[in-house]
Amino acid sequence: MLVTADRDTVENAVQAAAALPSVGGCDDDDRLLSAQPLPEDEVIAAKIRALREELSRIESVESLGHYDAGLALVREVHGEADVLGFTPLTAEAAVREGSLLLAAGRPAQAVADLEKALRLAIVADLPDVAAEASVLQIFAVSEGLGRHGDALLIAPYAEAFVIRSPGEGSKNLALFHNNLGSANDLAGDDVVAGREYQAAIDVLSADEGDDGDMLATIYHNLGGMYLDQGDIESAATAFENARRGFEVALGSHHPLVAHPLVGLGEVARERGDDRQARGAYEAAIKIMELGYGVDHVYLIDALVGLGDVLAPSDPRAAERHYHRVLAICTHHDVVYPALGSAHEGLGRLALARGAAGEALKRFERAVEIHAETSETTGWRHARASLLAGRAASAAGDQARAARWYEAVLASEPSPRSDRERAEAGRLLVSGLVDERAAVEVEVEVDAEAARICELVRGVEEGLEVGDARERLAEARAQACDRPPVAEASISP
Repeated sequence: MLVTADRDTVENAVQAAAALPSVGGCDDDDRLLSAQPLPEDEVIAAKIRALREELSRIESVESLGHYDAGLALVREVHGEADVLGFTPLTAEAAVREGSLLLAAGRPAQAVADLEKALRLAIVADLPDVAAEASVLQIFAVSEGLGRHGDALLIAPYAEAFVIRSPGEGSKNLALFHNNLGSANDLAGDDVVAGREYQAAIDVLSADEGDDGDMLATIYHNLGGMYLDQGDIESAATAFENARRGFEVALGSHHPLVAHPLVGLGEVARERGDDRQARGAYEAAIKIMELGYGVDHVYLIDALVGLGDVLAPSDPRAAERHYHRVLAICTHHDVVYPALGSAHEGLGRLALARGAAGEALKRFERAVEIHAETSETTGWRHARASLLAGRAASAAGDQARAARWYEAVLASEPSPRSDRERAEAGRLLVSGLVDERAAVEVEVEVDAEAARICELVRGVEEGLEVGDARERLAEARAQACDRPPVAEASISP
């Protein structure tokens, strides 16, 4: 599957595209018949053939990126297959529906269909269907349910089914390694994730088939991983490879082309090139609106990015984009990290116009959303917590601000959170200096201040050498490295 700049939304879309047409048996009657003969009743047999032809057409609809239309069609086929009671057909319809649910951004809903498809495929001895269902299930359980450990437990069984898969073996094997990579990526194990992504590339490199979309998927995932690691140049190369790969395999207007454009927008922002970022986001939004519709959940990452780059020069336009994200998530009843980012954007706009209380509510809501999306110590949580601290300070609640700054310091060290951790530490110890200045009395560092100084010192030691560490070190030295107050002498 594909992971996006925000990693949660896009991964679903490419997963399905990469799998096509992995249930290739839909148009391979000889192989399907060898697995289980059609019923002797010619009327029922003819109906099964017709429904299989319909599944093949649905694959074509899916490959064009028309996921909602494909879902409507496959649900009809799935329902008719259930009535007919022919197990192979029901398994094929269930895996197709699961794949489309993933593509439509509903991985949690896809789990039930994929479980059904896997169970029936085992019963009917359909290794191709079992392979696809189990490989897709790795991602659905990890991404849709947030159960990364459970997803990794599926891997040995999925690999066994892939080995038995005669029709789409190499592609299913590549998809297996890619999805195992994305599950480890989401679980925070970049080393294993990188190894699995490379294994997927190696499989495709040894295969002479037409797997450009699959290879583009892997490059997109690598781009997201590199971006999280702070390796901007590698991320740029990977996202550009993904964009070109999707264009060559699917055409320049296919909606999947938009997703690496969002990644390239993130890269441009990290480089400080807001003009290039704006162009990437606007191009992505245009492609997505044409391919997915104007209120699809896949738009939210690009809308947040565009809002962020427009905020300094056109705050009203930025506000419209942020509110559009809120409306899309409300309409689909979904919670993604980008929703938290939209609240952060609205909070920054409120803070800029002096509405510190409103801003604080937005930032604290963003923290809640990031916690709800299983990220309580990651870089997004750190960023929102730092913003909440700043807003609390602007509102005059210094104690509340200090609690938020400490929450930032508790986040996991990473290239994307270290800036926030360094700034939170600087603001926290700067508060000690302000407190001393307020009372105008030279006193020894008390127990609470000593605790803060020690906490910040630990953060400082874990940072890479650079401007952020230097600013933190200077602030800590001013606040904490103070000679003890001399005891007053006693006259005889």
